Amino acid sequence: MKLASPLLDDRHEPSLEATVAAGRHWVPEDFVGETILTLGRAIEFMKQGADLVVNAAPFGCMPGALTSGVLQAVEAEYGVPVASMFYDGEGGGVNDRLATYLANLQGGAAETPDRAK
Repeated sequence: MKLASPLLDDRHEPSLEATVAAGRHWVPEDFVGETILTLGRAIEFMKQGADLVVNAAPFGCMPGALTSGVLQAVEAEYGVPVASMFYDGEGGGVNDRLATYLANLQGGAAETPDRAK
């Protein structure tokens, strides 16, 4: 939290009630698993003014795949870009894709992998 503090001080963890209510618009409340929580939490952070949502999930995770699919519609409705990242434990440059999103948010000023020194 100390490292992210300058960027995230204005963000507050939404209540469980608000999270479920926001997610309920996209999936039924009795839908078992973390999908409703992931969706609701992303929406609540969008409402708080997030410029980008990163949805991180394990490779092959069904709730992560469902969330990723629904977040495309959420992105269109709220106008906040969503990057869905799937991790398989092999390392590599998965996070490099985020540089493009960050560069676009900062008007091209962020360093992207092809601009890296």
